[in-house]
Amino acid sequence: MKSIFDNTKFGSLEVSSRIIRNGLWESQNDSSKNLSQDVFDRYEKLSKNNVGVIVSELISLYSHDRFSDFTDYINAPSFIRDFKEVTSIAHENNTPILAQIGFVNCNVNGKQMMEVNDLTLEDIKTIQADYIVAAKKIMFAGFDGIELCIGNNFYLSRVMNPFENTRSDNYGGNTYNRENGFGDN
Repeated sequence: MKSIFDNTKFGSLEVSSRIIRNGLWESQNDSSKNLSQDVFDRYEKLSKNNVGVIVSELISLYSHDRFSDFTDYINAPSFIRDFKEVTSIAHENNTPILAQIGFVNCNVNGKQMMEVNDLTLEDIKTIQADYIVAAKKIMFAGFDGIELCIGNNFYLSRVMNPFENTRSDNYGGNTYNRENGFGDN
């Protein structure tokens, strides 16, 4: 019989248990907007206590789409340095760590609070490019993978929702277009 504490695989990652700690809004920054020691201590405790995979707190794709005063964002000057320390802590304890990224409101190309149906093709290409840049920064910070935050009415969940996405181009309409529209078209 399998146990929750059996060694197993999560995709290609070797993990020490079947426990996945999902991301939360938990960040605490010091006055300089760097991660505080409390955050590093939290990840150390998680990685030392039989968590198989850690998913980071939510990292916002856009600085102007902050969820709170403490939410981290991918373009913060200290992002790679701070999260390199977080991933190093997890890896020292043989725990894989994924970065959770997403955004709630679309503010691209100088336009604020864009709805899915109002995005131009240029706006969509900007969002695609921003995700590619974010993936590179996440890689440089030492994460083992990415979790896209699509639930809770975050922006990409609205792209996939046929009641919110009524576009008539390649980024709307049928399920395939809505689910893959911000990918390869």
